[in-house]
Amino acid sequence: MSALSGAIGADGGSSADEICRAILLRQSPYFSASPQFLSHDGGHFGGAGGRPNDGSKLLARHFHLLVALDGRIDNRSELIRSTQLEPANHADVTDAQLVAAAWLERGEESLTGIIGDFALAVFDSSQRQLFLARDPSGQRPLFYAHNAKVTAFASMPSGILAHASFRRGLNVERIAAALLDVPQDTMSYFEGIHRVRPGECVAIGEDVRRWVWWRPALDAVKAPDLPTLTAGYRSVLDEAVRRRMPSSGRLACHLSAGLDSNGVASTAARLSTSQLLAFTAAPARGFSGDVPKGRMADESHLASLTARRHNMDHRIVHGGKLDVDFLRRQARVYQDPARNLLNGVWWSQILHSARDAGAGTLLVGSLGNVTLNFGGLAALSQWVKQGRVRDWAREARGALNRPDVNCRGVLFNSFGPWLGYSAWSWLRRHYLAADRSRGARLLRSEVREKARQRVDDQPSTNLSRDRLDLIAQLDPGMLNKGSFADAGIVECDPLADRNLIEFSLTLPPEAFLHNGVLRPLAHEALSDRVPSEVLHAPLRGLQSADWRLRFTAETAMNTVEEIEGGPATELLDFDQIRKAIRAWPESRTYDLALADMYSRKLPMILAAGIFMNEFASAC
Repeated sequence: MSALSGAIGADGGSSADEICRAILLRQSPYFSASPQFLSHDGGHFGGAGGRPNDGSKLLARHFHLLVALDGRIDNRSELIRSTQLEPANHADVTDAQLVAAAWLERGEESLTGIIGDFALAVFDSSQRQLFLARDPSGQRPLFYAHNAKVTAFASMPSGILAHASFRRGLNVERIAAALLDVPQDTMSYFEGIHRVRPGECVAIGEDVRRWVWWRPALDAVKAPDLPTLTAGYRSVLDEAVRRRMPSSGRLACHLSAGLDSNGVASTAARLSTSQLLAFTAAPARGFSGDVPKGRMADESHLASLTARRHNMDHRIVHGGKLDVDFLRRQARVYQDPARNLLNGVWWSQILHSARDAGAGTLLVGSLGNVTLNFGGLAALSQWVKQGRVRDWAREARGALNRPDVNCRGVLFNSFGPWLGYSAWSWLRRHYLAADRSRGARLLRSEVREKARQRVDDQPSTNLSRDRLDLIAQLDPGMLNKGSFADAGIVECDPLADRNLIEFSLTLPPEAFLHNGVLRPLAHEALSDRVPSEVLHAPLRGLQSADWRLRFTAETAMNTVEEIEGGPATELLDFDQIRKAIRAWPESRTYDLALADMYSRKLPMILAAGIFMNEFASAC
């Protein structure tokens, strides 16, 4: 992995060069090689990666431009053809130099021609402007802060905290909003430090200008032809996986029973010339708990079918326990208090196991449910939108033949976008059991009310637009950095590939739902690589079904004692938290609402307190 830093101007007696160096060195958990620095006309950039020469490859100076690039450019040949670089130099041109050449010719418009996972900074000394941009799905993070004297940027917010003038305290309101599932805005969890959003460019000069540079087509293809769509699906998946396979070293992948990880892992195995490592999380040993109807706690059996079919080196990890020490380390390396911590325990085990097995890259399929493998009843609204009444009626009948679908769900998904917001939210809360209030009571009432805003997550009439907005909200950049700091593993998601996303956003509703089959296109396209038992599994996986064995009331109370009296007092209602812990559910019957409260919301609330403890002194 790698980290960037930059500073323009001077503040508090420190030069821009000194600020830049301090910012990069503060991010040392995210790189392992020697830092490199480059300056030009008042701009100072720094970069460091995992190999000796990475730092110099991240930086470039080209005429009046200074460029820093964290990530990977996938369409180098295409970009080279669009620039005026000398042909003899093409093999030696770094990605940063290529971006500099493209920017010199087209300016900010050059972003539309860059495909890859990246965060970049461009200082244009002729305009005295700093441009910051990220790829459409946010695979690399980027943060900035500025005042009247200096502008600084960094891959991680902790880097910016290296300079005293940017230490303004924790952003308690933003932390509370994250715990309430309020969508992210431009602010970070630290006062005065801003986030560059996925697919966004920010220009900082005399003022700050920000805009979304990525505007993909959102209109579904007409007259869908299944063989053509299947060929397109396989093509974009193959290319996306190929782009993220390392040129050397062992390759690992996450493999569950879902279509996303199976599609990525099986494709990687077909393309790889060596045996693929595959890691599956299974419940803790001794788990025999109940699970809801239609769900399965252990996905390792189905995952093993794919592993055997492609001769993978399949390894199963069993979830460990969530404790205070784990929460402290997670806070430091991920710098994000709003994570699913119980899943984080077994994820960390997978990362460390992959590293110990000699892998440097782990392929995942995190974004599949909103990109290539999107599907479900939400597609019904698109037939309604297009006025295709007969098609809607046929698909609605087909969906009702499924054991997990009822008439209420069909009607809600079909006509929800046209309901008033009040009616939509009431129906969602009362008939679909989507009550988010239980965890909110663990926050102080004044903070909760200040942070809470109307979360208008009602679907629109444009399903592709909704998915595009969700892609921007998921923003995995800091998680990817955290994986490297945690275990030295570079995490890559082929299902976040820009070309793949653009293909998926133009798919017709028949690709998502047909004759009662969810994600029919994915089933057809993956039939040449994923076992039928996996494609047509009647049960869905249930992550952390064994939460009772891995998170206890004793651990929760120990964490309360760790954080009470500290900075979290401003955020958390400790009386309500203790009340919730004393009401720890005793029944072994699986209850979705209670599991969500005690396996996700309560750990996240407590982790926020640990996060505030860890960073209070730094800001």
